Amino acid sequence: MRAIGSDRGRFWKGGAAVLLALALHRCAYERGVDFQPDYGSCALQPERNDGRRVWVGGNHYVPQPDGSAILTMTIGHKVRLIGPILPEPPRPWTLLYVQGIFRADPPRVEVEKFRAIEGFPWKRRAMVIASALILAACLWLASREFAWERGTGWVLRGANRA
Repeated sequence: MRAIGSDRGRFWKGGAAVLLALALHRCAYERGVDFQPDYGSCALQPERNDGRRVWVGGNHYVPQPDGSAILTMTIGHKVRLIGPILPEPPRPWTLLYVQGIFRADPPRVEVEKFRAIEGFPWKRRAMVIASALILAACLWLASREFAWERGTGWVLRGANRA
């Protein structure tokens, strides 16, 4: 009887685990898009998604004289926002999230609520630096425990080999 944790067939087991993870990710994505789609998927099929609650994220907000606003998404699309809008544009580099109801003709979003995240570039740089430091620490710790030997690959330092 073979154990599940044995080294036998590890590539098949790894492949099956990756395929299972991809299938679960795809299923979760499809259900998530149906649950609360983003503006891009609503704009592709406006008649089907008319009246659905959507979220929009962007970083360039411009109030218009008619009482609406234009939010430029981070990927470059412009979205017209109708409803309670911010009277003044937020400071530069403020990331905005808007939740509202998608309307198809003309494509627009009726705003329900805003969320502004200020100082986004500073926080992003801090997260990148922290991630790089953690990676460097993990590699340093691994280099103390393992060594590369030609012909055998990675081996545990100080291991008794016959």
